[in-house]
Amino acid sequence: SHLCESEEVVFVDARSASAYASGHVVGAIHLPPRQGDHGDSELLSFGISPTLVVYGDNTQCDQAKRVGQRLISMGYPDIFVLEGGWPAWSTLEHPVASGSCGQCTQAY
Repeated sequence: SHLCESEEVVFVDARSASAYASGHVVGAIHLPPRQGDHGDSELLSFGISPTLVVYGDNTQCDQAKRVGQRLISMGYPDIFVLEGGWPAWSTLEHPVASGSCGQCTQAY
């Protein structure tokens, strides 16, 4: 949970808009795997230097791995996939928030 408080770590939620709205890591950027450049501008505001921790819906981390590959292709060098994804984070009662992301609200 201390990772959430670090300015050097940015969490990236690779799940659907409805899953993100239902609950996400505090401060996470929503970057679903198949939605064009959704979330890219928010990520770019952090520059290329932060450590990015990507998570998805399940313990297999398929969504997170796809988004992680996308981030690597965008030039982000320090990418990690959260082991166990959202289920592990929420089960351990780490800090969570809810509500849709600003870009999802504008796009839909």
